[in-house]
Amino acid sequence: MFKCVIFDFDMTLVDSSYAIRDSMNMLAEWQGLPPVTRERVLEVIGMPIKESWIKIWNKFEDEWLDYYRETFLDSEF
Repeated sequence: MFKCVIFDFDMTLVDSSYAIRDSMNMLAEWQGLPPVTRERVLEVIGMPIKESWIKIWNKFEDEWLDYYRETFLDSEF
């Protein structure tokens, strides 16, 4: 008998890289940053968001988090 089941959702059951790319590109457009490719997103999936943005754009602003959350939650991804 199983006592628990553990699974990895992102990139195992669902490929969310396209939705992540699209929401990151909304942020990029809002801030005048270069757009992000899916390949770049795949390099940072699993990293904390602050670290991933620093890796992609070499910068991070706290206000980005609010915008990103609002944009992602309001989107139809």
